[in-house]
Amino acid sequence: MKKLYFDVETTGLNPEKHGLIQFSGIIEIDGEIKEKFNFKIKPFDSDLIEESALNVNNISREELNLFTEPNFIKKDF
Repeated sequence: MKKLYFDVETTGLNPEKHGLIQFSGIIEIDGEIKEKFNFKIKPFDSDLIEESALNVNNISREELNLFTEPNFIKKDF
């Protein structure tokens, strides 16, 4: 059996206004972990970024600018 466990971190709680900044997970096949991934995603310019979300994730706005562009993450995933 194949299983995908994943977790996301966002710039806030409203999916219509906020965006993903981290997508990580584990791929398990027949009870054995086959792969782990952890993508740090640069928000889109249109994403609202809440200070409270940055505090929870312990990330600064400057660090967000160093994250990978979303289109590259999609390709790698």
